[in-house]
Amino acid sequence: MARTLIGELLLKVRADTKEAKSVNEALAQIERKARAVGNAGWGANFQRSMDRLKLAPREMDAVRQSWDNLIKDIDRKSLGAAMARSLKSNWKSGVTSHFAAVRAEVDKHERHVSAAMKRIRNGVQFGITAGIGYNAAAGAGMAAREAIAAASKERAVKAEAKFAGLSGADRTKINKRAEALAVQKGLSVANVTEVLKDSALNFPSTDAALAMSDAMTSGFLAWQNLFGKEGALTGIRAFNKAMDSLNIQDPAEYNRLLDQFMRVQQIVGRDVDPEQFALIVKYSRGPGKLVGHDYITQWLPFLAAETNGSDAGRVTRALFDQFFGGKASKAAIEEQERLGLRTGVSYAQTKKGKRGKMIDAGMIVDPEGFRENMFTWTYENLTRVINEQGLSLDNEDDKVAIAKLLNDVTSNSIADDALVRFLYSFEQVQRGVNRSKDAYGLRAAEEMRFENPFAAWGSFKDAMSNLSAATLPMETISAGLNKMTDAINAFQQKVRDGDIGSTGLLALGGIGAVGIGGGLIKAGYDLITAGSALKGAAVSLEAAAGSIGNGGKAPGNQNQPADKKSPFSLILAAYMAYTTAKAMHEGADAATSYAIEAAGGKPAKLPSAWDNIKFLADAVVEAVKNREPGMWDGLTDGGREQSLDGFISGPIVYPEVDHSDAVAEAQKAGQEIQSALEVKATPIVDAGPIMMALKLARELKAVLSDLGGTISQKGADLNAEINRAFADHQISP
Repeated sequence: MARTLIGELLLKVRADTKEAKSVNEALAQIERKARAVGNAGWGANFQRSMDRLKLAPREMDAVRQSWDNLIKDIDRKSLGAAMARSLKSNWKSGVTSHFAAVRAEVDKHERHVSAAMKRIRNGVQFGITAGIGYNAAAGAGMAAREAIAAASKERAVKAEAKFAGLSGADRTKINKRAEALAVQKGLSVANVTEVLKDSALNFPSTDAALAMSDAMTSGFLAWQNLFGKEGALTGIRAFNKAMDSLNIQDPAEYNRLLDQFMRVQQIVGRDVDPEQFALIVKYSRGPGKLVGHDYITQWLPFLAAETNGSDAGRVTRALFDQFFGGKASKAAIEEQERLGLRTGVSYAQTKKGKRGKMIDAGMIVDPEGFRENMFTWTYENLTRVINEQGLSLDNEDDKVAIAKLLNDVTSNSIADDALVRFLYSFEQVQRGVNRSKDAYGLRAAEEMRFENPFAAWGSFKDAMSNLSAATLPMETISAGLNKMTDAINAFQQKVRDGDIGSTGLLALGGIGAVGIGGGLIKAGYDLITAGSALKGAAVSLEAAAGSIGNGGKAPGNQNQPADKKSPFSLILAAYMAYTTAKAMHEGADAATSYAIEAAGGKPAKLPSAWDNIKFLADAVVEAVKNREPGMWDGLTDGGREQSLDGFISGPIVYPEVDHSDAVAEAQKAGQEIQSALEVKATPIVDAGPIMMALKLARELKAVLSDLGGTISQKGADLNAEINRAFADHQISP
């Protein structure tokens, strides 16, 4: 009876109490929220994307908040499943793209910062180490290379003048003038020489070119600031070619035109360079040689700035043909006569007294003005004609009628286009021409290096180049290099011809002997320390002598004793030693003596040729005498023919190797690796989900606390009820 009563009471508490239902609901809610901590509802793929992007906790919180807002918005608007999926997909794509772009920019910025820091670090390292001399020596080496390059360039330019056919007297004039102008203008002698050489080849004589040299070098200096050295050289060549096409031989006229074009170019800028000016002259062809020089150098460059030089040249030729060259059609000539642009046109009379075939096309009005400047002639005369027809250039409604009138005046489309451009752009071009009169022109070259720091730096480098070319004896250095080149070529020819001594030297290192010849042409440290390299050659000779001392027996046959005192072996070894020492010593001694004496220093104290030969010969003889049979022989069954070819292709020697040092190094490396692996890592943890779980745990604690009080109260009530039940049946629990 008691058990049944207690079971009913427990079932009642479990199923019917309100507090129990609240507890179950709270626990279920906590479970749902706990699951949401690990999965926000956006799917595993999106979560992996976020993990790959390595978002910071604050960024992840912002993503969750944005997702929650999206879900709330979808729920509030009661959107369908398809629309909801679309919005979620767009949201995921947008978030991923945003953070991917942010990470890309961060990585890019990091690379830039790393590169900048590397440059700064290298600069600081250079400054520090230069104090102890390491980079100071490297800088000296760089300076030496630049000096040799500068001196070589000047020498090469002078050689080009010789090969171009200029006489010795002309080359002497050019060299003296170039040296004087280089000092006066702050330019490189090599560059000035090249400018004068090119002009001497383009103009009628060297004297005519030298008479224009001052203006040329000023133009080169001014263009060098704008286009660089190569661009300036190209520009002055192009301008000189144009002047030669225009048959400009008077130095004063050349200076005036160069100064005039330079002023226009300073106004227009890079839109018109000297090469474009050369195209103007080229495409104007015959008429270009007849029109005024001011029209060519002042007005047409502005027209070329709108299109190009070739177009401006074609315009000149087309207008000349239509108004001056007699290539206009009969209808165009009659229209010109009707408008008062041409006079003196005559026609034949028919039998009926009417005007017949055109006999004479007459001449345009003011032909000299047209030849001097087509721009001004066109504007003045056609403006008058347009006004006489009741039209105006300023009236928009008259433009169609003006175009029809101009089209009838000529019979060439290029000329029609030119008339329109001349009329409507005249004031703009005239304004540019007037403004160019205030530009510096060639005078800018005199003040450029005092106003422009880049020009000053360029002048300084040119001065250093001139100093290098003046101090370095390039003829002597070239002679030394040529001597070594001839020696190396003679040596390789002996090898090809089968010379026994040269072939023996080649046998010492196989193809490596080529490296010896290549090393002879190296300047500086490698040549000065060539004596120490002889010791390395001695080691190779010692091994070679061991094989040669086999006394004519087959290298692979150990059963035949070696002849320790073979005269052939001793003679060949001695000759090889002599050839090696002599070649290396002469090459090193010659190169270092030329280089050091040219720099003003004392020659290097190298071992004499006899000392080197004696050192190597002693080493070879000692090796031959002390050789034991089979010491350098390979193991073969049938033996080989004793010859130099067989010796060169002989078996590989496998000497015994002491592995103790390698084992010690390996153990040391293993200890270093073990030490490197003992690293304390401090991970960076995203605390967002943890904080949310902690919040839910606190909610659980609060619910459980309330539940504890409720359970305690219900337990007391249950105990009282049980006592009453037992008391009713007179039973003591």
